Amino acid sequence: MRALNGLVVVLTAGAIAGGFACGGEPDRDTYRDNAAEDFCAEAERCENLGEGIIPDTRSDCEVEMRSHFNNLWPSDECDEGRINAEDYDRCMSRALDFACEGGGLTGLDALDRCSADNVCTD
Repeated sequence: MRALNGLVVVLTAGAIAGGFACGGEPDRDTYRDNAAEDFCAEAERCENLGEGIIPDTRSDCEVEMRSHFNNLWPSDECDEGRINAEDYDRCMSRALDFACEGGGLTGLDALDRCSADNVCTD
């Protein structure tokens, strides 16, 4: 399972890096939307939609997670290219673990790893 999580992170990083080649750094909204989509895809793959705090459907999950990441990365702290790609990858690694494993400590660790303090630069 870890290898697949790593693959998802690599693919996500590649997709985001592709944004650099097309004219600049990805913006906060792109990171937020990718994070929500990747989290929910992983929850679906692990058959965890509807488990614990994860919504029942993929579309509900994406709406809720988009809001969650939007709140974690406020525009005044994370806009204008201030999301660090390496820190984002570390955040997503923990978030994808949580999508499959659930559990309070995993969720708290993912929440901390994904905070603006850990993902966004000054």
